[in-house]
Amino acid sequence: AKLAAGAVSSAVIHITVLVFLVAAFLPAALWRGSTAGADAGFWWGIISTIGRGGVAAALVATLALTVSLVARNTAAGVAVLVGYMAVSPAIVRSLFRAFRPWDLAENVVALARGGDVGRYVVVGDNFREVADHGAGMAGVYVLGYVLVFVVVAGWVFKTRDVT
Repeated sequence: AKLAAGAVSSAVIHITVLVFLVAAFLPAALWRGSTAGADAGFWWGIISTIGRGGVAAALVATLALTVSLVARNTAAGVAVLVGYMAVSPAIVRSLFRAFRPWDLAENVVALARGGDVGRYVVVGDNFREVADHGAGMAGVYVLGYVLVFVVVAGWVFKTRDVT
């Protein structure tokens, strides 16, 4: 129940804040800027970006809550996930290039922005980045991580905290 509440509230907060942000910029665009090109495709892009971001927020919140449950410390969950998301891209891109398509941080970013997760291929003496998979598959990878974390946290909770 805690995981579901955290996931839903994170998604709702994320979506609400972004809807208010778009609404706050709309008057400026209408009266002082330009709305040229803001057709149905533009608005569908905004809505889908907000929705994907909400899904990503829910999944990351669930991951943070599972780490918090295992560590018995809320700050630990946030610190571990924020630290991982900050450090992981640099380490993966420099030391573990083959792991990049499966990296949690890369997949969360691809899911939220709707882009591709890259991988490196060797071209001569250099590496070149090419697309490995898109946002949909990135969501599947992140969901897989979430499921593993939930199972481990559930097992820890049951063996440690349930008498």
